[in-house]
Amino acid sequence: MKKEIKKSLGLFFLGIIICVFSVFLSNYSAYAKNKSSSKNNNENSDAEYYYKNEKTGYEAYIFDESDPGLLTEKEKEKLLDDIKGVTTYGNVIFYSNDNSDYEGSAKKRYTKYFGEESGTIFAINMNKRKITLWSYGDVLDVISKGRSDVIVSNTYSYATKKKYYKCASEVFAETETLLKGGHVSMPMKHMSNALLALAVVAFINFIIILVSRSREEPAIWEIIKSIDYKHDGDVNVKFTHTTKKYDPPSSSSSDSGGGGGGGGGSSHSF
Repeated sequence: MKKEIKKSLGLFFLGIIICVFSVFLSNYSAYAKNKSSSKNNNENSDAEYYYKNEKTGYEAYIFDESDPGLLTEKEKEKLLDDIKGVTTYGNVIFYSNDNSDYEGSAKKRYTKYFGEESGTIFAINMNKRKITLWSYGDVLDVISKGRSDVIVSNTYSYATKKKYYKCASEVFAETETLLKGGHVSMPMKHMSNALLALAVVAFINFIIILVSRSREEPAIWEIIKSIDYKHDGDVNVKFTHTTKKYDPPSSSSSDSGGGGGGGGGSSHSF
């Protein structure tokens, strides 16, 4: 009887050990799978890091192609985790490069993988020292040119300080905030509005001074009437010829692009 009890207890504890070991093995496998999922296993992309949102089908790629690279392996993994939220609304690409055409290369990289599907690309160009945020589709409806201006203005200083991961992370964080219907700080816009207000006040004061002075001084036609003008003889006026002057239209350049078929966004120097 005692032997049977001991045998039963032994089988019971053995069953508990097997259950605990099975749970541990299952959790370890899930953890390992989750850790390795950031590495690209998508044969259609040569991005080093890749993520796909199974609910929306949108994807995220990280291309750190600047020489030398701007991000460490740990930073790439962290950035991929940071941008997963944006894939709720569209595709996402981080792209560092040394190309001469900083804005054009960003557009080409996005359309190469996603055409003009909803999404956004953030690029850091080390050749021209420019950061570019460019969006397409539904994302562009929210991250417009004006809002792209705000985001790159808020974050370019991180690139200036060589904090490239922080720069990219903040860009995507502000992008996600706006896509969720939230708001981001606009210090540069507020400063521009303040300067514009000061300029308007100065202009109004100038007009007031000009008007008050014109009331004190005689009008030009009164001065002309006061001149004792005399002329003897007839005046002959003869038409000889006319001249033409070519005045070409002025041109201007901008780091911002509008919407339309090629998406839209903005760039900023750092």
